[in-house]
Amino acid sequence: PTRIYPPKTYEMRFVVEAQKDAKNFVEKIPASFTIEKSPDYEISDENGKTIIWEKSLVKGETYEFSYQFRTPSKSPAIFFVGPLKIDDWQEPRSWQLAIDDTAVTTFVFAANAESWAYTDDNGACAGVWVSSGNPGGSLDITGSKGGGGTTCNAYWEWSGTWESLGVTAGNNVTGLLGSYDYDVTNDSSSGNWDTGAFELRDSGAALRETMVAALTGQTGTASWTNRSGSEQTFAAEASTTSVRLRLNTVIVFGGGNKSWAGHNDNISVTVTHSTPPTGPTNDQLLRHGTWFDGTATSEQPMTF
Repeated sequence: PTRIYPPKTYEMRFVVEAQKDAKNFVEKIPASFTIEKSPDYEISDENGKTIIWEKSLVKGETYEFSYQFRTPSKSPAIFFVGPLKIDDWQEPRSWQLAIDDTAVTTFVFAANAESWAYTDDNGACAGVWVSSGNPGGSLDITGSKGGGGTTCNAYWEWSGTWESLGVTAGNNVTGLLGSYDYDVTNDSSSGNWDTGAFELRDSGAALRETMVAALTGQTGTASWTNRSGSEQTFAAEASTTSVRLRLNTVIVFGGGNKSWAGHNDNISVTVTHSTPPTGPTNDQLLRHGTWFDGTATSEQPMTF
C-alpha cells in the first residue's frame, strides 16, 4: 500500500494515453473521504462516492486528470480507491492507502507548577494561585469594586512547546482538545461574568484555535463545573513549535462595593501527534504506483 498522513490533503493524479476514443472517466473512492470541489469533475454520493470526468478522449492523445482528497482522521487504517474505469475498461485492481498510526497524549496542569501568567486590562482584578480547588490548588481571579459598570478583562496564559505538553520529540502535531473546571463566588446581584474562551495561540500571541468557546453573560454563583470543546485539527507541525494556551475571564461589576472570585482547576489539553512519514514527503500520487513530485523525467502514462 501507499502510506499517507492525515489530515494532509493529497492529490491523486492520472496520466492516460488513449488507445481508442473513449469517455466516461470514473473513479470510485470511500464515502468517508473529503474531496475538494472542482469544475473539472462531478462528485456523486450514490453507492459510496464517485468522481466523474465528462471528457472525450481521442485515440493517440495523452491526458492528465487529478483530484484532491483527505482521509478521515482515523488511524491506523487501510482504504481502497478505484479501480479507475474508462468506458468498458478498468484497472485490474484497487489501490491501497495506509494511514499512519497516531498517538493521543493528555496533559493535566497542576496549576501552580506550570508557570501560568496572569494579565488584566485595567488592574481591577488580581490573579493568584490558591490552595483550594477541585480537588487541589487552583488559579484564582478576584476583584472588588465600588460602583457599577467596571469591566475586568483578564486571562491566565501558559507558554511552551508541544514537547512541554508530553508530545514525543520529533513527532508531528495535528490536533488539540481543551478542557477545564471553574467555579464562581459572587455577592453582586447586578453584575455578570464570562468564563472562557480557552484558546490556542501562537508564539506571538495571535489566536490560532478556540478550544472551548466563552460562556457569556452569567450571573450569580457557580459550583465546580467542567467545560470542554471539540478537537481542533490543523496542518502538521513540529513538536518543537512554540505555542501559548490562554484561558480568559470577563467580569462586569454590579453596583455597590461588591466582590467576585473565580477559580480554574483541572486545566488539560489532549494532543494528537504521530511519527512523520519516512517515505516521500510530496503531496502528489501518480496512479500507477510511483511517487511523483513534479520533477520526474521517466514517468510512463497508463494505457487502456
